[in-house]
Amino acid sequence: MVFPRWAETGVGIVGHVETSILVEARSAPQAIQALESLTLYEVKDQLEKAIIRQSELRTEEGS
Repeated sequence: MVFPRWAETGVGIVGHVETSILVEARSAPQAIQALESLTLYEVKDQLEKAIIRQSELRTEEGS
């Protein structure tokens, strides 16, 4: 999943975070079914993990 980060003014996207691969399937319908079964809590958890990963990468790059 890709989560856009909006400008504080709300007038545009200024960045984004991406989750790791969420599902692997043999067909598009199987992938869609697996993705549709994700709960909002699971999606929120993936977003939080992606934010942490991005923060860690920025810290490493700044070192």
